[in-house]
Amino acid sequence: MAKALRRKQYIAQDVEMIRSAAYEKLSGNAVKLLILMQTHWRLYEPIAYSVTEAQKSA
Repeated sequence: MAKALRRKQYIAQDVEMIRSAAYEKLSGNAVKLLILMQTHWRLYEPIAYSVTEAQKSA
């Protein structure tokens, strides 16, 4: 039996946002946190990502 193909997931970031002055001022850890929060984002649901989880990832 063939192995089921797993669908890859991607995170999209708006180029305008990345080029903004505010984004450029973010620290490396802040950018990582933003990306990690995006992995937990779901339409119509609050982001369930704790400070403790963020600290473990940094």
